[in-house]
Amino acid sequence: MAVAAEGEETLQLARLLEPSLLIIDVNMPGLDGLGVARRVRASETISCTPIIVISANGEKRDVEAGLEAGADTYLVKPFQMEELLDSLATLLQRPG
Repeated sequence: MAVAAEGEETLQLARLLEPSLLIIDVNMPGLDGLGVARRVRASETISCTPIIVISANGEKRDVEAGLEAGADTYLVKPFQMEELLDSLATLLQRPG
């Protein structure tokens, strides 16, 4: 597991580590979470990495923007732990 404080760092770590899953907050300094998701999807090496986006913004247009950016799941804070665990289980069981 790796943790990054801002978007560019997140992207660099993802490219280096090729993780099984990314959990990205929309509101990161610098490159935001949606920007990270777009760049992950455009990458040759990590484009298939499942992405969970979390955000305090839960309006329909925010969720749609997250999914259009490449998120597989969009969770609105505060969320229940069960929601996160269900999303994790679903995404990690998905054929690669």
